[in-house]
Amino acid sequence: FSKGNLFTTRCTSCGFIEENNDSPICEALRNRGLPHENGPEIAVTDLPNCHQCRSLVRPHVVWFGEPLWPDVLKKIDEEIGRCDLFLVVGTSAIVYPAAGYASIVAAHGIPVAEINIEKTPSTSISTFHFEGAAGEILPTLLSPITDDI
Repeated sequence: FSKGNLFTTRCTSCGFIEENNDSPICEALRNRGLPHENGPEIAVTDLPNCHQCRSLVRPHVVWFGEPLWPDVLKKIDEEIGRCDLFLVVGTSAIVYPAAGYASIVAAHGIPVAEINIEKTPSTSISTFHFEGAAGEILPTLLSPITDDI
């Protein structure tokens, strides 16, 4: 939860945040976005815009290289010691501050389970390490608690 939600948008001008479960986020982006695709340019007027001020919106997430939001960091600091199990899923575990969370909880005796396609700096302090794709491993690991949902 530290890096936002792809189903929420944030205005690039006024900061208005809104849930958006549309897929794609706007019709101009349907069948677009493949790395090798060189289709026609999309007009700015066809891109998703803010319902408050009409400026462009973007996913309300933290992209690589952007700082985490202070309110999120505060919430993590408040909650991190309250968990029974800490999951480290699909990360390089080298970008701070998130890379340090596993060490913090492990130092408090909280088990750490790492699910990743390769070993990371968190592997050595993890109670459990599951090597492979999170999309394959997580459903199996969580099935005892999700099968009845």
